[in-house]
Amino acid sequence: MSDEAHAAENRGARATYALIVTALVLALALAAWALLHFFERIHTVAAIIVGAVFFSYLVAPLIRRLRQRLPAWAALLIVYLGIAIVIAALVWIAFPLMVAELRQYAADVPVLTSQIQAFLSVNGPLAAHLPDPAKAYLSALPAQIADMVGKNGLAIGTGAFGVLLTTASGLALLVLVPIVSAYALMDADWLLGALRGFIPVPARPKFETLLSRSNAVLAGYIRGQLLVAAAVALLVTALLFALHVRYAIVIGLIAGIFELVPYLGAIAGAIPGVGIALLTNGWQNALFVALGFIAINQLSGHVLSPVIVGDRVGLRPIFVLFALLIGGELMGLRGLLIAVPVAGLIRVVIVTFVPFDSSALPQAGSGSGESGDRKPSDVELAVVPAQPDAPGPQDRRAADAPVVAHAQDARAIDRKDDDH
Repeated sequence: MSDEAHAAENRGARATYALIVTALVLALALAAWALLHFFERIHTVAAIIVGAVFFSYLVAPLIRRLRQRLPAWAALLIVYLGIAIVIAALVWIAFPLMVAELRQYAADVPVLTSQIQAFLSVNGPLAAHLPDPAKAYLSALPAQIADMVGKNGLAIGTGAFGVLLTTASGLALLVLVPIVSAYALMDADWLLGALRGFIPVPARPKFETLLSRSNAVLAGYIRGQLLVAAAVALLVTALLFALHVRYAIVIGLIAGIFELVPYLGAIAGAIPGVGIALLTNGWQNALFVALGFIAINQLSGHVLSPVIVGDRVGLRPIFVLFALLIGGELMGLRGLLIAVPVAGLIRVVIVTFVPFDSSALPQAGSGSGESGDRKPSDVELAVVPAQPDAPGPQDRRAADAPVVAHAQDARAIDRKDDDH
């Protein structure tokens, strides 16, 4: 009877623990929903905060090294001056080239427009094999576009003014983000200490684990994705220069900016690149440009991202796709930019507080073509939860004692059931 009572008590404890974990996950989801709606109301301040966090992770390694020999203000000043010099040099070199390409584009607009109209005309190559209703629609399309522009000229002008205001506010954000980041880096130790002060002492080991894993995810993703974006921008620019496609620098910059969203850079650059090549150089050149963009997309997805970014976020590709879809649905372009790191942080919270048996996952090399004896990297060790049986510090064992006790009791019950 005592064994049955003990088994019933353990089952009740496990059920209680499962309810607590479920309530925690629901509470986190509700808090995330409330935080999202709060950020929508203060979207400008939220953009500054997110930008400051990203910028801080970029400059933190340099500042950390300099602070070993210099005071904090001197380290910040040196790093900021270095960044300003690099940006000024890039602007000095690239800005005249970009201005020349934009002037060339402005001069080419009438020619490009006439080529597009000829391409879409009834006698053009596109309409040659289309049915008669489609040909009639294409023949009326240029007139409809001109009529729409004439009727909505005021709205177009108002929209252009809105774009100018958005650009001005974006430039203001570019000025505020480094300032906020500088204050945050100066007070980083105090902010972390104040945050620890709100955490009960028994829970601080778990909090330190959560903090270190979150730091590994954010630092690895932000720095790695920026390097991948820069590489894609250079590759696209070199490809278009090699194939004599116009506006190579502008299209390469567009591809690099969109590469900040995973899997999107080469696709965003391919649309104008192939289109310009088709209109100005013919379909043979456009075919080579399309093949080049496919090669860059594959290189980015299968070589650059795995090598530079690696498994820092710890998400499978299907979850990355879902994160991008949800982020774009909720917050548009801003959601696409922050979707993957936010999903990585959610994963860190789950693997830190929810017990997980990683032995249930398929081992490396079983049907995936990978080597089974590959050693995990330092980042993988930082973001993968420790095994329940692995020895750890005394305070961590004390913090994890209820989970370990439940697991040991469950194994004992299973052994007794097997004996009976």
